[in-house]
Amino acid sequence: MTNNRGTITKRNDSWGYAFSYTNESGKRRWVRKSDKRWNRKDAQQAMTEALARVDAGHDLGSANQTLASYLNTWIKQAGSVKDLKPGTIHQHHVNIDSYIVPRIGNLKISALKPIHLRELVRDLQTSVGTKSKKILSPKTVRNIFSTLSCALNDAVRSEILVRNPCTGISLPKWERPELRTWDGEDVAKFIHYTESIDEWFAGLYRLALIHGLRRGELAGLRWSDVNFETATITIEKNRVLVGSDQVTQSPKTSSGRRTIAIDSGTLDALNRLQNRQLALAMELGVPLFDLVGTRADGRPVHPDRLLDRYRSLSAEAGLPKTRLHDARHAAATMMLSMGSPLHVVSAHLGHSKPSITLDIYAHALPKADRLTADALGSAIDALISRTEVSARAQNS
Repeated sequence: MTNNRGTITKRNDSWGYAFSYTNESGKRRWVRKSDKRWNRKDAQQAMTEALARVDAGHDLGSANQTLASYLNTWIKQAGSVKDLKPGTIHQHHVNIDSYIVPRIGNLKISALKPIHLRELVRDLQTSVGTKSKKILSPKTVRNIFSTLSCALNDAVRSEILVRNPCTGISLPKWERPELRTWDGEDVAKFIHYTESIDEWFAGLYRLALIHGLRRGELAGLRWSDVNFETATITIEKNRVLVGSDQVTQSPKTSSGRRTIAIDSGTLDALNRLQNRQLALAMELGVPLFDLVGTRADGRPVHPDRLLDRYRSLSAEAGLPKTRLHDARHAAATMMLSMGSPLHVVSAHLGHSKPSITLDIYAHALPKADRLTADALGSAIDALISRTEVSARAQNS
């Protein structure tokens, strides 16, 4: 974008600034701002910050433009300027194009009032999804509204709006659904079945069921991430679906990038898979495939293929139908039920903080509490016995 450097102005008792620039669409924008609380230095600082946003690629826009026009510009900037994952950008696009713009996109930003936002929420609660054709869930409604609120927060930061009209709007209550997970016997039955039929993905499913890896983490795992000497794996890539495209990206949070210990059984399963891949690579006359998750012909496995095969194997093994993501829940529940410390489980799963783990898996804590109490009591009783023996020895 091009711009001139603007001027500092004073009208009556208000200092302000004015400048113009040409946005990426070739449209000339004029920016004027003043404040009675400013002195000349304040106005200069405010203009410097506004120009910096323009130079960084932001279109400061106007409060007279329609919401549709603003959101169209905002989503383009979000994709190029903000540090957002492709999947997040894609979901913002869906929320804007399918739900927000068709309902209130014709309104000018300056005309947006809380009443419009309340009507939007009510309308969304009776709407159906673009794919499922089912009534939107409270969580989906909240996510759609979050996109709008995020965009309008940026409008406030860009001084297009004084305040975000989304503030204070009541949203439908969402309660985390009850988890449907396998117990230890189910997990053992599944793993035994996959290994008995020499299932190609057996090692990957062990990583999900015992160590709680997400589907994208399974699909993005590389052989260079597996350390056979230390029995650890490093998770630093996700291969996920963005629309119909597969995208490899880093985890959402720094805690998602982690190195975790894995059990010997899973290590053996991965070793068997690597040997099978080596044999295939030699047959094809190519180097060993980089990814752990490949098809039997060496091509990278599609994330949906991991899910479809998991469902088929579950049915063949006579187990209840669950999602592949529920394998992660099963792993977390078993870890906590065995008495593993909350902070250890949280780090193993890649949660940003233990409170998230607690919120999701609180149902597993009573059993962990019982195990902890019994273990501590047994340890103290053993010490008491030793003390009694020592006391009798001293008195004899």
